[in-house]
Amino acid sequence: MRLCNFLTIIVVSLGLVSCASKPKGPPKPGFQSDGSYLTSPQERNMSCKTLTNLSIVGAGQLGGLQSQANVSTGVGVALAVASFALSGGTHIAYTDMGAKARAERDKQRNRLNEYNKILAAKGCQTVDIDAEIEKASAQAAAQKKKS
Repeated sequence: MRLCNFLTIIVVSLGLVSCASKPKGPPKPGFQSDGSYLTSPQERNMSCKTLTNLSIVGAGQLGGLQSQANVSTGVGVALAVASFALSGGTHIAYTDMGAKARAERDKQRNRLNEYNKILAAKGCQTVDIDAEIEKASAQAAAQKKKS
């Protein structure tokens, strides 16, 4: 009898835990906790021209984030190597320099991918995000050479 009561309590508890862990209501538009992006009704109703312009501008910003991530990663590797050398080869420093820039780049890229899905669903021409990022990165590199 006690075992039966014990098992009933466990089953009910597990049921309550599973109910408590479910999200309440539909997810809200914007960036989700996993880094994905959920478009809002306003974004889905934007014209093709507006979505295209937002995608091109966003890709340009991603080009800047890409160069930040690349520079930060290079600096992080250099710091780890220097730390290893200074410690006589016994210690490797961990650094997450560039991790935030890469995470932000990935989130923004997810948003642009969603905009492209809307453009395609509307029958509009999609944006070549990679080409736009590359163009922005090349422009940023050219600006750095001039400075």
